[in-house]
Amino acid sequence: MLIGKVVRLEPNIEQEEQFKKFAGTSRFAWNESKAFCDSMWEEKGEYATLSDLMKHLQNLKHNDPQYEWLNTVPEAITKQAMKDLVNTSLRVLLRRICVPYGHNLPFKSVRILSGAINSVGA
Repeated sequence: MLIGKVVRLEPNIEQEEQFKKFAGTSRFAWNESKAFCDSMWEEKGEYATLSDLMKHLQNLKHNDPQYEWLNTVPEAITKQAMKDLVNTSLRVLLRRICVPYGHNLPFKSVRILSGAINSVGA
């Protein structure tokens, strides 16, 4: 039996602003990474890996003055958004490959497939 507790957060104004800032940063990282993945697929025909996404965001962070604000938030926030995007993309790709042929998803962990996806192609 699963037992959970409901916790109510009552942040002060400063903490509420931090929550909003972190949520906005996560949304930005997801959208920027998605756009990068799409452009990489159109240009090279390859899927972007997590390291590709991290390099792209670091490049933006350090070389473009428009994105200097990324230095004011913890890196874990942007990194988690990129990890979520990569995992979601892999699951969608697996469903497109396996389900039409009547197969269930053969792997319990998406992490196993991270190297195999680029070899599968489309």
